This record gives sequence, structure tokens and C-alpha cells, in this order.
Amino acid sequence: MKKKTGVMILAVLLTIGITVTILLIHSDQQKADQYQQAVRLMDSGNPDEAYRLFKQLGNYRDSESQAAGIASSDPLLVYRIAKKDDTVSLGRWEQDNNPENGPEPIDWIVLDKIDGKLLLISSSVLAGMAYHTEPFTPVTWETSSLRSWLNDTFLSSAFTEKEQAWIPMVTNENPDHSIVETPGGKDTRDRVFLLCERDTVIYLKSDSDREAIGKAPATVYAAANGLQTNEEGVASWWLRSPGMYEYIAQYVDQDGAPYINGASIDIDYFCGVRPVIWLDTNGPAEGGQP
Repeated sequence: MKKKTGVMILAVLLTIGITVTILLIHSDQQKADQYQQAVRLMDSGNPDEAYRLFKQLGNYRDSESQAAGIASSDPLLVYRIAKKDDTVSLGRWEQDNNPENGPEPIDWIVLDKIDGKLLLISSSVLAGMAYHTEPFTPVTWETSSLRSWLNDTFLSSAFTEKEQAWIPMVTNENPDHSIVETPGGKDTRDRVFLLCERDTVIYLKSDSDREAIGKAPATVYAAANGLQTNEEGVASWWLRSPGMYEYIAQYVDQDGAPYINGASIDIDYFCGVRPVIWLDTNGPAEGGQP
């Protein structure tokens, strides 16, 4: 009986071994075919698709160096093939609170993709900052100190000149408060901005959106410099829309939900900043100051 059981176990192990071997051979053949397809695409002038296939292959043969070579000759390629909800890196900002090792790459969530342009929001809350530095002062996005900082200090510090050339100047509407009609102010021309109340209806409309996009961790740097976070390290962040009064601005809370009543504009520890940009993957964009 024991002998028969041993034979059966051996047969099962042998079958499993043969199956695994066949699967490995099949997988290796698939990778070889995909590699050859990527090479053909590159040779035929389709670097975007070739890059995608090489990236999928990971460390197979020289796929990583092939992908790196394509990307180095076309820096916008990695953004051109990005899809909604993907994460991409662009620019650098101090995040680990260790200035000695230099600023870290900024990760961005792709909120939308329209005609080759990506709408990006930083994955993390990069800094704690007041919406406007003068308390109890009627203010709109146009006149806020945060808008000035984003389009001057942040833009020039976070991005190289080449990267800045990919960030177009756009016209932003600034709607009034949806309920009490606190004035949102004039349309603005911005390169860096914040989401508005109307944007949250589009991009934070569901519980899953609020969990995946609305809840944002504060960087170590932001938290170390006074930004309030919860036990998970998540912080609230400003919107550019007005709150219930002209000296209050809306924000997204630590649960990822928009809070349209708002908070006092001069608070620099309660809400943080998640910059938003459009990235033009078609080439250098029209520049200029806001």
C-alpha cells in the first residue's frame, strides 16, 4: 500500500514538474515574441508602442536599456503613453525633509487626458501654506498669495526650463460658491493652479475616487514643517474656490471629501497644497507669467 501511494505521489510530482516546465517554455517564447515585436516597432518608427512593450518585459534581455534609450531620445514619450489614473513623475521638490540629499521627484496622478494634454495633480500634499497671508481680507483665487507663489516660486523651483516649456498657460474659470454664491472672481491665466469646486464634482464624485485621489499623504517635509495630518499621515488640501464668506476658501478634508463651507484663508497648518498643471505631450507649450 505504501509503495502504491509513493508511486502515485511521484506521478503527481512528475506531472506538476512537466506542467511547470511547459508553462515556463511558453512564457519564455511569449517574451521572445514580444521582444522581437518591440524591435520591429522601433525599427518601423513607432517608438511609443515599442517603449510600452519593452517596459512590460522588465529585465528580459536588454529590455530595460532599450526602454531607457527610447525615453532619453524622446523625454515626452513616457507622458504621451500615460493613461487616466496613471502616476507619472515630473519636476523635483523637497519631500523627505533632508535637504542634504536634494529635492525628490514629484509624483503626479493623471486626472484626465485630452488632445495629448495631461491634467496632473500631485500625489502628495507638498507643503502646508495659507491660501492668503492677510486674515479676514476679501480674496479670490486671482488675488491670493498662494496663486502668486505657485506660479512664481514653485514653478521656477520645481521644474527645469525644459520641463517648464511643457507646462502651458491656461485660462481657468473661477465659479462662485455653488450655494451661497460667494464670488469666485475673474478668470485667470495660470500655469500652476488648484482644483476648484466644480472639478471635485468630476474627479471626486465617488467614494472610490475620494479614496484613491482625494485622500493624499503629506510629505515628511510638509508634516515636519507643521502641516496637520491624521494617524495615516493624510492631510487636508486647498481648493481655489471661495467658501461661505470672502475670507474663507474651500478644501478637501482628510477623508478625501470636498468641504465647501471652507476654512479661514490665513491658516497655514490646517490645509496643504496639491499643485495642478496641464502637461502638453505634443511638445513645448506656450509660456509666460500669470
